Amino acid sequence: MLRAVDLLPQAGEVHVAAARGAYGIGSYAVFGLTLSGRRAHLIDNAGAMRAEQVGAMAPGDALMAITFDDYTPETVQAAQLARDRGHPVVAITDNELSPVVPLAAVTLYVKEARLGHFRSQVPAMVLMQAIFVSLGRRAATAD
Repeated sequence: MLRAVDLLPQAGEVHVAAARGAYGIGSYAVFGLTLSGRRAHLIDNAGAMRAEQVGAMAPGDALMAITFDDYTPETVQAAQLARDRGHPVVAITDNELSPVVPLAAVTLYVKEARLGHFRSQVPAMVLMQAIFVSLGRRAATAD
């Protein structure tokens, strides 16, 4: 996690790609990153404009890609586009076989509890909170 906490403050803005079951976690990531002093934006694919939203990332921006098994193709594509354009990708996923792992500069793994098609978002939310607190502490000690 410390590698992600090192990378995120270097980014001009953190763009977050998360869809379907990970959408709530992505929204929370934007909220928490903003409260931690980071500029953050949710790539929401409104109007099927995902490629254009990723294309609008400025030099020095980073992408946080959040996806779990069934690996939402839209999130994987956003990670691929960002990486191809030279942006660092922080992946939050469930295992080493996730398609976002080879695209990421940093990968964080979350073990999920599942019941059929439903999964608990609690482990990913705890990870997000740990990232926010770490960013906040680092910013406070830098001042």
